[in-house]
Amino acid sequence: MSIPMFIQEPRGYHRVADLMGQYPEIAIFRRFAALNIVNLLSLQAELVDLQVQFRDIWAEDDASSDLDEQEFSTYFRKLRRSENSVQNEMLLEIRKKLQEYNNAVIQASAISALPSPPSADINFLRDWLDHSGEGDHFLRGSEQYTWNPSDDSSTSEKRLLDKDFMTLQTTTEEQDVFSKILSSSLLDIWNGLRTFASSSPSLRKSRFRKTINPDDGTMHYSQEGLLKFNNILISVIGAAMPIISIVALYFIQTEGGRIGAMAGFTILFALVLATCTNARRLEIAASTAAFAAVEVVFIGSDLGKPATREA
Repeated sequence: MSIPMFIQEPRGYHRVADLMGQYPEIAIFRRFAALNIVNLLSLQAELVDLQVQFRDIWAEDDASSDLDEQEFSTYFRKLRRSENSVQNEMLLEIRKKLQEYNNAVIQASAISALPSPPSADINFLRDWLDHSGEGDHFLRGSEQYTWNPSDDSSTSEKRLLDKDFMTLQTTTEEQDVFSKILSSSLLDIWNGLRTFASSSPSLRKSRFRKTINPDDGTMHYSQEGLLKFNNILISVIGAAMPIISIVALYFIQTEGGRIGAMAGFTILFALVLATCTNARRLEIAASTAAFAAVEVVFIGSDLGKPATREA
């Protein structure tokens, strides 16, 4: 006997879960950083109080006339086996509280290390929740402030809320400034040209994006595809800069002009490395020095037009 199954379109939190499961970068949760800190502060205060009480208890046992109680500080086995020992009971209570405190510290540290989502993903989730046919504005009561600030929230409160978000997805590599611009501002410009894209079969079949909602044209762009495009673009720019600088120096006839152009190209090269790559400062310095050395060798060689000194 088969059991009939009723397939119903998910709604509310179930629909949000389906969206976040399909697109992990939209799985945005609250970090509750302030509440975690308050919890740690509360546990810490309890431990401080227990520590003060414990010091008083073992000091009293050390000064006791009972020889067994005097040995509690030097022989923990006797302390463990003592009956009705206030010091042992206090130690067990501290042990439980320490375990709770340490677990809270580890969990808070792990949560604080989770990456923050880009503002574009936060805005998309907010729009999706409020859009008819998608989230349908299902959040009610205090739950409506999970991802959205209240109407009377100040600018600082809205900024704190955005900083309190975290995402479970970690990118394969850390995004540089150019990658963040590519995944936000440049995509906004691209989305403004979707009319042209929709008329082009080759663009419509792009493997770097996929439709989320065909009704309103919402698109999902592959993070891996964007990073690959960014890496290719940066590699082309990096390969072209030495060639461009050499060509420019070839056509500059004056010695002063060549030196000024060399300084400008060297600074531009360092800026490109700092903003468009994840290179460390030492790597940037080494690469810039190598780039400048190529320019110096060209200027000092007999290649190209001979430089004429300015009068």
